[in-house]
Amino acid sequence: MKGRQSYLPFRYSLATFGANLLPMRSLLSLALFGLAFLVLSCGGSGVTEIRSGDGATLSPGHAAYVSFRYFKNAANVLVDSKNAKEPVAMEVQSEAPANTMVHYLNGLQVGDSVQFKIMAREFFTDANGVMSMPDGVNASDMITFQLRVDSMITQAEYTKREAEREQRLADAPRIKLQNQLYNTRVYYQEFMEMEGVRDRIKEEGKAIDAIIAQNGELAFKSENGVRMVIVEEELGDLLAPGDFVFVNYTGYLLDGTFFDTNIKEVARANDALDPNRRYGPLRFQLGTGQVIMGWDEAFKTLSVGTQVVLYVPSSLGYREQGSGDAIPPHATLKFEIEIVQAQKPF
Repeated sequence: MKGRQSYLPFRYSLATFGANLLPMRSLLSLALFGLAFLVLSCGGSGVTEIRSGDGATLSPGHAAYVSFRYFKNAANVLVDSKNAKEPVAMEVQSEAPANTMVHYLNGLQVGDSVQFKIMAREFFTDANGVMSMPDGVNASDMITFQLRVDSMITQAEYTKREAEREQRLADAPRIKLQNQLYNTRVYYQEFMEMEGVRDRIKEEGKAIDAIIAQNGELAFKSENGVRMVIVEEELGDLLAPGDFVFVNYTGYLLDGTFFDTNIKEVARANDALDPNRRYGPLRFQLGTGQVIMGWDEAFKTLSVGTQVVLYVPSSLGYREQGSGDAIPPHATLKFEIEIVQAQKPF
């Protein structure tokens, strides 16, 4: 019996994967991503004190563990840090940009609580590049933010994990990775200069954004146009070039046509079970060109344990050639992904 063709996300082999839309998660990751650079002044009503603490005063050389939430009204809480899987820390800086959260941290005391308001468009779109507003929020709505300083730690404690991560990366085979990444960038730049490519990419992006908006999802956009809808996020270290990454995935075209999965139960449900295939997590090395460019670009912003839906433009997928019978030329791909594990290359 001839086995069913498998469409893996390898750049130089077969094909890719898309995804059924998954339930939209909370906006906690957006808060963690954007709090430090959130503009407070334009359209806002300023900062007001809710409660005064009597603990130590925050100053450069320290970091603060904070609790926060933001909401449209009492019935529409968008983010509450109590749902985070680990405490949220922010660094206290001496010269933080004006009108940012980090700027206002300096001088607060442990136990202080403050509140401010900002227009939704300024936070979601202007500050964080989100393609669409969260469900039930209009661009002109005022969003209320509340922040409490829970405790203070030293700068050394705050930076320890990041320093350890940087050291691990420094010991990795960087030259090989840099050469491969450079070649990938050059290829993409040359591809973008081809006649008609830019216009096609622009129209493809509009189609992706329309579907995301229609489904009420909150998507982040990568540098070159991969849209990411976070379903569940782990707050650990980000994946780095050179990491060996293990993922479960299911692949669809943008119209919902299934073409591949490495999950046996999903394959059976789609009448696509291959008795000759070994199902289980896919392993690849991030940043080496082993997978399509859309994956290499998106995964470096994610952590182990994260579940995400990726919308990958054809320019970052299989471009004009497609792959096999299931993925036509210029196909937008949608991936339903769970990052199971990662290993360092040493």
